[in-house]
Amino acid sequence: MDFTAEAELSGALDDLDAAEIDSLASAVAPFRGRLTRSHLGRARLVVTLSADGVPQAVTLASALLRDLAGGRDLASLSVRSARDHESVSGLPPTDGWSSVSEVAAERAISRQAVLAQIAAGTLPAAKVGTTWVVARGARRFESGRFESGRYESGRFEKDW
Repeated sequence: MDFTAEAELSGALDDLDAAEIDSLASAVAPFRGRLTRSHLGRARLVVTLSADGVPQAVTLASALLRDLAGGRDLASLSVRSARDHESVSGLPPTDGWSSVSEVAAERAISRQAVLAQIAAGTLPAAKVGTTWVVARGARRFESGRFESGRYESGRFEKDW
């Protein structure tokens, strides 16, 4: 089973220099990970890992994230099933995100055609700030439509 683990470092993201940010981002990348800013302004490492259950996931996440943090202290650690993490984040289940231009190139259609599919609900997407991103591998609803909406400030808001 896949789990998503988040660790907040004790220091602020703004206190890290470019080399430290690159190092942390590179360290988490093999684990479908990312480096983000927490709501408290701290550096937050997010990784996905496989485990047999929650106890094993917590043990693995704790060891892995301490190692990836490179000697920096962890202020917090959270572990959830990947599905629960997506639900709490408010994002539709997906295998990743593509830009509108990438989808247009893959399908040999215009960007406007992709945007029209997003508006019609036939293509899963979320708006991050002012940019639409298209979900890869999202599940269709019984109606055949995908869930589209706006992702801002850690929350997914449906457009309808």
